[in-house]
Amino acid sequence: MRRDDLPYALPEPGAPVRVAFVGQRTYFEPCALSAPAGGLIPSFIDYRGGSETGPLHDALRRCAPHVVVVFRPDALPAGALDGVDAPVLGVLTEPLPRSDREPHPNYDYNLAELGRIDPGNVDRVIGFDPYGWDAAAELLPMWRCLPLPVDDRLYRTPRPSHRPPRVIFIGHSTMHREESLLGLKHEFDVRHYAHALMGAELCDTLGTADAGIALHGERWLYSFES
Repeated sequence: MRRDDLPYALPEPGAPVRVAFVGQRTYFEPCALSAPAGGLIPSFIDYRGGSETGPLHDALRRCAPHVVVVFRPDALPAGALDGVDAPVLGVLTEPLPRSDREPHPNYDYNLAELGRIDPGNVDRVIGFDPYGWDAAAELLPMWRCLPLPVDDRLYRTPRPSHRPPRVIFIGHSTMHREESLLGLKHEFDVRHYAHALMGAELCDTLGTADAGIALHGERWLYSFES
């Protein structure tokens, strides 16, 4: 396709690309680029769902993105991105059912939530979980499947671990998580951050730890944990 035939305006050749990441900051800010890199100029728009989209549109007008990336596009009401002159890439973040996957209420709930999506809000969709591809493809223009990204600023140069190692778990409290961590907390110094960590506080907390624990919110969930 020729450049002039594309449905959206593109930056001039060699000019930076403005990317707007949209999603609930508590969960998805660590998945979005926070500083210019590789010819991209990012901005993050905190959107928690609901029918009020005026602030979202105001923020999009201010940053005038060439591309919009939406985490959990099923949280957008129908027609929420009408009039946005940029391609919209949706990113699915919740595991979905599959015929050869053990059933779980969370899978069914996630699929019901996804069933409410307006396909007109997205041009293409990335899934994070290949096991949910078939279920999602029945509803959305699936493009590819990739793990959720991690912002560059959350990485650091490897260094020797403390002795004993400092271990953390970051995630809201559930019965399964509490039961799974209880024995470890009695034997080791495991710090559990159940509240939201964002921005500099998250970077500082990760900087004090040597290892992190990944633990699903519910038992028997089969998923690529974020």
